[in-house]
Amino acid sequence: MGEEFKSRFPGAFDVGEVLFELAQGCYAFEAFTYAAASKDAEIAIPALPVGAGASGTLSRVDGSEHIFDLRYYFELGKDHAFTRDGIARSWYCGVLISAGDLLAAHQYFDHQPEFELLYHVRNAVAHGNRFHITEAGKKRLEKYPAYLRFYDGSDRFQLSPDLDHQRILFDFMQAGDVADLLSLVGERLRDLERGILGPGVNTSIFG
Repeated sequence: MGEEFKSRFPGAFDVGEVLFELAQGCYAFEAFTYAAASKDAEIAIPALPVGAGASGTLSRVDGSEHIFDLRYYFELGKDHAFTRDGIARSWYCGVLISAGDLLAAHQYFDHQPEFELLYHVRNAVAHGNRFHITEAGKKRLEKYPAYLRFYDGSDRFQLSPDLDHQRILFDFMQAGDVADLLSLVGERLRDLERGILGPGVNTSIFG
């Protein structure tokens, strides 16, 4: 009877599951955005004088609330470019930061290329939405290459010091690329704990 398998990376599977849910959230966000731009949404929130239509609330910690006109702010989010784009950036920045923080709690496990790509992208969106590749960052890239091993077998988003000051969202990566990154990191993490080696994975899980 063989020796019972014991993962060297406990917790990786659970973190992978959370990242998969964050990736699903990207699609849900876009679905809500699509619905908000539809004619049906305008029917659901009819145009009435401010104060006469449906209202929303923002709760305060003391139990009181902001009360606001839903139609006015619905139109602001749909038609005002700064607000509309800011809503999208907020979602995608938020999921990247959340995902990176989950991996940071485990020291980025075995530093697979996708994990390292997430490390650098997470830090970039948290600091002005641009890469700031310091000397320490260059050394980390030398030790742990960062890129995405895509579904078709290609390597994408290979990071190098030349990308210093490159804007992340939505230049270096678009919304679909963020969903891909989260999904593939989640897949690698789930495989990692179970001892399944992905394409080109240089893990010491059996060592």
